[in-house]
Amino acid sequence: LSKSASLQAFPDADAVSTYAVAAFQWATAMHIISGVKSNNQVTLQPAGHTTRAQAATIVANFIRSYQLK
Repeated sequence: LSKSASLQAFPDADAVSTYAVAAFQWATAMHIISGVKSNNQVTLQPAGHTTRAQAATIVANFIRSYQLK
């Protein structure tokens, strides 16, 4: 993975499984994911469910991140 960002800004960063940390760091650095705002904080919700709208946003952000190169 070419980029990496710290996940420590997210209060639930410790809930990300060890095998997924690098992928979450990359997706955050590439602005593919930005977390979910809830109760005045932004969390990753690594064990949560993804809605169709969230999945579509992730796919669009992924495509956009590679079109900018």
